Parts: sequence; structure tokens; C-alpha cells
Amino acid sequence: MLIRQGQPADLPQIRQLLQSNRSFFNTGLEDLPALLNRAVTLVGEDRRGVLWGFLAFQVEAPSDALPAEVADRASLRAAAVVQGLFTTQRMPRLVDALLEMFYAYPQSLQLIALTGHSWLTSALLQSGFREADQIRFYLRTRQDLPVVPKPAQLRPIQECDLAPLAQIDAETFDPIWHMGRTDLLQLCFTARIQVAEFNGELVGYTAMSLYGSGAHPSQAEAQIVRIAVHPSAQGHGIGRQLLADAIAHAHGQSVYRIQLNTQESNRRSQRMYESFGFRKQGGNVPVLTFNTPGSDVIVT
Repeated sequence: MLIRQGQPADLPQIRQLLQSNRSFFNTGLEDLPALLNRAVTLVGEDRRGVLWGFLAFQVEAPSDALPAEVADRASLRAAAVVQGLFTTQRMPRLVDALLEMFYAYPQSLQLIALTGHSWLTSALLQSGFREADQIRFYLRTRQDLPVVPKPAQLRPIQECDLAPLAQIDAETFDPIWHMGRTDLLQLCFTARIQVAEFNGELVGYTAMSLYGSGAHPSQAEAQIVRIAVHPSAQGHGIGRQLLADAIAHAHGQSVYRIQLNTQESNRRSQRMYESFGFRKQGGNVPVLTFNTPGSDVIVT
């Protein structure tokens, strides 16, 4: 069996794989042509020229807010494999071939995969990935509005805030979770972002997306994408103020299903969310990582 890089001519078969077999895809099928151009992709092909597997990791541009020695990230974007007698053997072969390609990269890389698919998790672990953490999911459906102190001044994000917010993000979260200036700029198009100022300094922000706003209440929901408060400003209730503000905005749009997620290791945030009436939903999703040589001592 042949393993090679994906090509535009493979698009019809890749689409078929992603639609009718064991598959993972964290974006729309309409984005597949762009993904083939941007990501590192591999396909498995049999002697007849029929594809039996597909794998894509996208290397992200480094953020200026992170130290230069931090490894660049490459995130899992898509994976698929045909179901059959050798299903459990085929995906590890694709993963191993992709790791060989990344070993040849000039810079250190940290590969990151978030997936709840057991067949894919098993293949990644078999190829040397490790579980770095888990993602825990929360849902709030209550219609009461929490009342909290307001120590900070909240306002909508401005373009001049992007760089300092990226720096706050870098000092608040591990590199694996970091959102740089480019990430935040993209988030501006899909989310409501409020920033917090405390004692004249920018200290945090929250980002929330609304889906189905204005539709039937049972169909509308909100996703709190991010809450960040600089470590030096934590302990003053700013995180609670940002969270209460996001909930109030969702309720103002008649949206009462509010979702968010956090790391299993982040007990402090879990306590805050649960105190606001968020309740854990479903099982956790593992966060799998693989560090190429030279990167394992500078990432977490």
C-alpha cells in the first residue's frame, strides 16, 4: 500500500472518505481545497488507486507574543480511514508517515490533537502521542442573571487591543492553548469580544459566539469561547464580572443555552463556572500531543 502527500486530484475520494467512513473533520467540507493547500496532508492508496485513508495536520504561524524558543504548533484538522479488516492497522501507518515528515522540519513542533473518536485516539497513542490533558464541557440553561461586583471597566475590543491581549493570553495560558494576534483578529468576526480594564490597565477579555439568535429559544445557543484574566489581576473578581457580562448579553438576545469548555486540570475555572450554574455535560475529550526532537523541554 502506498502512502503519499494529498493532491487536489484526490478531492473527490477524500470527500467520500470523510462522508462515509470513520472520519474526523473540524471544519466544513467546502474548506477542503484550502486545507489541502495549507496543511500537511497524507493519503493511503491501494494498488487500484483507491484511497483508504486521509490525515491532515496544519502548522500554525508562530505568535509574536510567545518566546521564540517555544515550539510551533501543528493541529489535527482531519482524519479518515475505511472500515474493514485492517482498519486498526491503517491509521497508525498514516500517523507514523506523517511524523517522519515532521521530524524533517527545520523547527521544533508540537503536534496537538483533540478528538473523542476512539479509533483515532488509539492510533495516535500507538504512534507515540501522549495525553496532556482533557477537555471538560459545561452547559447553563438557567434564566436568572448572576449579580457580581464590577471591579473592572468593560468595553468592546478595539484593533489596538489585539497585541496586548495576545500578550495577556500568552501569560495566562500554556502555549498549547495560546491565541495570538491573528487568532484574536479572526475571532472578532465570529464572536463578541469584551475587554476588561483595571486600574487603567488592560487585564483580560471574554469572547462569546451566538448561534441561532432570534430563532426559537430551544434552537438558539451561545458558546463562551474564551475568558482570560492576567495572573497579576486575578483574585479581584474580574473573571466573574466578565462571565456575568457574557451571560447577560446572551440573555439579552433571548439565548439561555450557554456552553463553554475548560481543561480538566483547571480546577479554579471549574469552580467558578459551577458557582454560576454551569453543569458538566457528557464525557471528556482527551488532548493528545507529540513533541518533535528539541521541543519536549520547552512546551507543556
